[in-house]
Parts: sequence; structure tokens; C-alpha cells
Amino acid sequence: MHPLIRFIQEECPQVAQLPVPLSESQAIKLMNGYTMLQLQTQLMKLENYKPLLQKYRSVYLTVLKWFDMDQAKGFSTQMPSSQPKQEEQHPAESFEQSLLKVKKEKFFQKYPVGSEFTSKSGTVWTVQDVDYLRNKQGGLLPIIQIIKKVSL
Repeated sequence: MHPLIRFIQEECPQVAQLPVPLSESQAIKLMNGYTMLQLQTQLMKLENYKPLLQKYRSVYLTVLKWFDMDQAKGFSTQMPSSQPKQEEQHPAESFEQSLLKVKKEKFFQKYPVGSEFTSKSGTVWTVQDVDYLRNKQGGLLPIIQIIKKVSL
């Protein structure tokens, strides 16, 4: 179990009750952008927000929204350069993350944002942004799912 998910379960029972829990892949994404301390602080703020369960559904989207709100208020939410990144904190995960990063860079060299490609199943996908693909029917797919399956 990812340490961030364990923290939620052990320290944030109200956050753990949100209908859409944090997934392993979402926890990894958050750890790539923020330190564990920043995430724990944000989760504790959520835990102490009384109407949390009435106003929010997803742990991941709520955490991101609260970081955006903090940034809009002028609070720094960027990872400090003096803090070790996720790869340095968890060497076992660093190889997979490094490999995915390289694959993602190669993917964007081949398919820049706004470009289209056809999958083996015949679905036409548009590279929506750095995180998502969109098909003609409007469905979204995280790029990470494609990158893990494709050899570039």
C-alpha cells in the first residue's frame, strides 16, 4: 500500500470516507508534484473541513483543487528544491517512474499535444494535454495507461 494512502486511512478518517478514494497511481502522481509533508498538511486541512463530505467526492481531485486554491491565495505549493523528490525517497519506485518519464517524453516527441493517432483497436485519439487523450466520442483516457502498454 502506498504510504500516502496509508496516511489517509490512519490519520484522516473523514477524507477516507469520500466516495472516490485515492488510487495508487494518483498517489504516485501527487508524490511526483509535492512532498509528503505538503500532502500530509493538505490532507489534514481537508480532514478539519467540516462540510468536506457534503461538498467533495474525490480525494485526488479535492487535493489538487485545494493546492490550486492555495496557489491562487499566494501560498507556494511548488516542491522546494531542498526537498528530495519521490524518486530519491523511494528507490524501488524510481526505476519504474524514470522509465515512464522517458516513455512519456518519447510519446510527446512522436505525438505532441493536439495531434491525433489511431490505436490498434481503430479508435482515433487526440492528445488532449500532458495527462489525457480524448477520443471522438469525448471519452478521456489517462496517457499513462497508453504509455505503459506502448513500446516507443
